[in-house]
Amino acid sequence: MDTNFYGPLLMTRAFAAILGAHGGGAILNVVSALSWFTAPGAGA
Repeated sequence: MDTNFYGPLLMTRAFAAILGAHGGGAILNVVSALSWFTAPGAGA
């Protein structure tokens, strides 16, 4: 939870104010490209 949830959450909160002060922007969390696909037999 600390690495995969709270880490990105706290990082987003830290940069949101900076992005807002400079006219806006976007934060994109891509994680891993392998998480976009499934492989037969790899499910739980």
